Amino acid sequence: MNYGMIVAGGIGKRFGGNTPKQFLLLDGIPVIIHSVKTFLSSSGLTETVVLVPGDHVDHMKELIGRYVKESDKASKVDVCAGGADRNDTIMHGLRFIEQKYGLGNDDIIVSHDSVRPFLSSDMISESIECACKYSICTAAFPAVDTIAVSSDGRTIDSVPPRSTMYQVQTPQSFKGKMFMELYEGLSDEERLAITDVTGVFSHAGIPSHIIPGSRENIKITYPSDMDIAEAILKNK
Repeated sequence: MNYGMIVAGGIGKRFGGNTPKQFLLLDGIPVIIHSVKTFLSSSGLTETVVLVPGDHVDHMKELIGRYVKESDKASKVDVCAGGADRNDTIMHGLRFIEQKYGLGNDDIIVSHDSVRPFLSSDMISESIECACKYSICTAAFPAVDTIAVSSDGRTIDSVPPRSTMYQVQTPQSFKGKMFMELYEGLSDEERLAITDVTGVFSHAGIPSHIIPGSRENIKITYPSDMDIAEAILKNK
């Protein structure tokens, strides 16, 4: 089976303010609900798990009850608390799925940042197909800016060829049971150093395949990103 996993475990320190950015209103609807609705519109997913900070679980359930009607498959959404960081949050979601539904070797997880509200159903379908074939894939697109490497944040160590650079997005889709086994085999130091799903697979020598990302699939990180998101919605 295929499961959606919307990751919203953070509190948005870089964004500022008292309200986590995933709960801010975009076109009158919380940012995270845009992602939830897209996941529910995908015929390839059996269930979707939304992971939020522990003290926002009840609030998230209330938002789903308010904005997602039964006709939109509201019963296909579970909400649970995230973890200390991104990968730990994903592990919380996997343990929840394993306990409630069981988790087979070939079951696919489609994980997505809650603050990327412009995910498409086609991207979900393509990522499921790719993960079934290669075990792990991520949305990405060629970098348009020159990327520099700096070890101290003050001087540039190197400038890799831009033609080899890609900007990674979500969804990141993968075989859930495989991820659990790989993550549980990491040391505490490795878990701190590896920040996302692709890093866990890469550490084990398993390359992540790329599906085409979208320049509209922006991540809302700073207040100005909300203005960009509103503009994207207006153009749509």
